Amino acid sequence: MALLTQNGDAVPNGSTTRMEEADTSPAAGTPTLTSRRHLIAAIPLILIVGLVALLIILLSVGDLILPERIPLFRKDLVPVARTVEGADGTAVIKWGYADKDGNVAIDTKFEMTREFAASGLAPVKQNGLWGFIDKHGNFVISIQFEDAEPFTRNGFACVKLNGSWGYINRHGDLVINPQFDEAYPFAQNGLALVAIGGKYGYINSEGVYVIEPRFDMARPFDDNGYAAVLAFDNWGMIDKHGEWVVNPQFEAIDSFADNDLALVLKDGKYGFINRDGMYVVAPTYEYAESFSEGLALVKKDGKYGFINKKGVMVIAHTYTDAHSFAENGLAAVRIGEHADLWGYINKKGEIKIAAQYTEAHDFKNGYAAVKKDGCWFYVDKDGSTPLSFTADHLAVSDFASDGYATVITADAETGQTTYYIIDEDGTRSENGFLFVLPYSVTQSPETKR
Repeated sequence: MALLTQNGDAVPNGSTTRMEEADTSPAAGTPTLTSRRHLIAAIPLILIVGLVALLIILLSVGDLILPERIPLFRKDLVPVARTVEGADGTAVIKWGYADKDGNVAIDTKFEMTREFAASGLAPVKQNGLWGFIDKHGNFVISIQFEDAEPFTRNGFACVKLNGSWGYINRHGDLVINPQFDEAYPFAQNGLALVAIGGKYGYINSEGVYVIEPRFDMARPFDDNGYAAVLAFDNWGMIDKHGEWVVNPQFEAIDSFADNDLALVLKDGKYGFINRDGMYVVAPTYEYAESFSEGLALVKKDGKYGFINKKGVMVIAHTYTDAHSFAENGLAAVRIGEHADLWGYINKKGEIKIAAQYTEAHDFKNGYAAVKKDGCWFYVDKDGSTPLSFTADHLAVSDFASDGYATVITADAETGQTTYYIIDEDGTRSENGFLFVLPYSVTQSPETKR
């Protein structure tokens, strides 16, 4: 989850750009509320050169594109793009779906596609409008919407009609009439975040306001049953009744982590509060990230270290850069005399994989993507490199939970880039694509769409 600033901008955790160092102007690419659509949706309208740059950026922040428990394939299919010849003989980008062998399972004939959902349906765009197809490529809900998102667990999908957002069921029937400026999937507690007239509130599955739209900015309810909202120019948290559980007082706030502490920003410094809104760790740090694996990354005096839930610095702030601890208890750090190289430490601060990489991703689903001597590798927790790639591979993604990843290659002569799907054995699909889009569901208003 991204930590929100006071004006609603997002700073993605896992990014190598720190909040205090980032240019927050719109020109710098800061996510804004008006950027509701997924950035990938604009791909057919931009030049191939710009596309390639975008793809590399997306792969470099794998936790935004491939969250740990998100598979690459949904219903054994993944959206893919190819360049095909248009009616006038010019090259156009068309979207379809590939299977796990890298074969085209649904022809690349759509203007845009999104992932399949538990309903077995996927939104596709054709002739400027959106509808839903089944895994055989047959339309189940006809083309009629200005925009559409995949179905979510409650059986509803967000759709846009006549300039407003509403919700449909799996039969394509409107269950909540289009009336909102923005609409987001229903959370586990049965409430959905919506915006109207520049204010945010929450509705139930019947479209009735449970919490009136009175907030200047808000996030969907998290799995803890709390939602972060902006009021009186400060962030706080509410419960499902709209009652304050943490009064609005912070410049930024994140969700409660697994140890019941939430990251907050106050007077330009980071700290942590408990569910009563009381400081457990005073806001004294130049930068911090939410707790992961029992420890939190913090920055002090220009260096990075790690604290425990009592605020004790258990790994000294000696690193020139660092990532939060990942699934296997290892964290990527740039170490002392090797300030320009990345290695991995354990939760005791012991070096487990020596500093040797120019780039290093977090461990996800057993492997971490790293770069050395201009080439990409995957390493395991022991530092072994079961998979390696030649220098013509521009980027690699993190492995998804189903054991698949993507790699980008570049032709040495033409510079043409191609996406390939690989499995955990490193077997690469024979067919390549212009792009592979694993995940596009709305996560929160501050997420660039």
